[in-house]
Amino acid sequence: MTTLTNQNLALEKTCRVNLHFNTSICDAITLRNNSGYERSQEAEVQAIVQKWEAYRSFIIGSVPVVLVVLFGAWSDRHKRRKPLIMLPLLGATLSNVLLLLCSIYFMELKMQYSWLADIIPNLFSGGFGLFILGIFSYVGGIGDAENKTTRIGLITITQTVAISIGTFLSGIVLHSMGFIGVYAAIATVTFVTSLYCLFVVKEQDILSPEEKNKEESFKEIISMKHIKSLFETCFRNDEGKRRQKMFFLMTLLTLTIGPTMGEMPIVYMSVRLRFGWNEVNFSFFSSFQFIVQLIGNTFTLVVLLKYLKLRDVTLGIIAMCSKITAVLIYAFAPTGFYFHVAAVTEIFFGANLIALRAMMAKIVEPHELGQSNSVFGICEGLTPVVFGPLYSMLYIRTLMFFPGAFYLMSGCISIIVMSLYIWLYKLIKKEEKRQPKDNEQIETEEELLEKTFPAEMKT
Repeated sequence: MTTLTNQNLALEKTCRVNLHFNTSICDAITLRNNSGYERSQEAEVQAIVQKWEAYRSFIIGSVPVVLVVLFGAWSDRHKRRKPLIMLPLLGATLSNVLLLLCSIYFMELKMQYSWLADIIPNLFSGGFGLFILGIFSYVGGIGDAENKTTRIGLITITQTVAISIGTFLSGIVLHSMGFIGVYAAIATVTFVTSLYCLFVVKEQDILSPEEKNKEESFKEIISMKHIKSLFETCFRNDEGKRRQKMFFLMTLLTLTIGPTMGEMPIVYMSVRLRFGWNEVNFSFFSSFQFIVQLIGNTFTLVVLLKYLKLRDVTLGIIAMCSKITAVLIYAFAPTGFYFHVAAVTEIFFGANLIALRAMMAKIVEPHELGQSNSVFGICEGLTPVVFGPLYSMLYIRTLMFFPGAFYLMSGCISIIVMSLYIWLYKLIKKEEKRQPKDNEQIETEEELLEKTFPAEMKT
């Protein structure tokens, strides 16, 4: 719920407090009354907001990565996942309390103060990256090893449902209750969730009483030897060619979520200019988009995985075909209807993240899930550092004549990802043909992956 609300708060503060536009112009921009303002005036407001968003993407994507690395290794040694979940929740609570104050003292505090209120608490609490690390590590460490893909898929679906509900409610609550109502509600929800995690969620397999020593645990968290151990564990060059496979998966992950991270803060700004949408229109679209993704993820789990038993790499190819088609329609959509059509064509994109996390979970041992998820968390955390400013700067330079240009960049990157998936698929199929015809035992996908990386790639 915070993303859309933060963007609207930044737009209104920039218009009324930073640029000192008169009330009639800012009201017209807020109400989407095109007769009350010039397109160039909204473009000026958006350009300032996106410039600060570029700074935010760089900062929020770099510092929390350190916490992801430190806590990921620590959680594996102690089999403790709850701190990884609770710390970001408490940071989100503090952030929303500060944003609530910025809303109460609206005219006294410029847009930069709300910018700081959003960044600083999340900066030192690990943010969404540490939260996702904790969730996937907790779920990946329970139950048997045969259903990793299914469990990870269920978490992905749950995440999609939560985002869908939050996005749908954000526009409606913001429209009816204002900034104060939204931030008060979110602060309450995140605080209650942290209490639920503290008192209800149980840790799995805590190793020994000695680990409860706070001083020792803190020293272990900041120990550089454990950071070194994390990278040695995930990138050791063993007989299974783990190093090559992890680098390959990290490349795919970066190129997959990079465009998504770059697009997220821009899409709302773009449709305001292109279609004259307000926060409610965008909330309905975002909810529609997430519902489509939910249907696609469910179909992937039930039909493609359980029934057809497709490989993870095949899911990746299907996902990228869906993405490439969608971004072309997004970029050139003349009306909001075609924008919704693009969301339908993007239905299988979520299968890509399911495939990537499933392949990673099959490469490492169960007790190394926290460390391997930390590596993925590093990728997820660092991608906004590059893609956030890149997309923001591109949008600032094209918003007056082609506000959908950033989708074409996403399309080019998606073509590269699909090419890598096709390359991997061909190598796997080639290896299958080399097997003796009378061999009735089918190798698992992870065994085939070990043979797709030639020996000369070892370093």
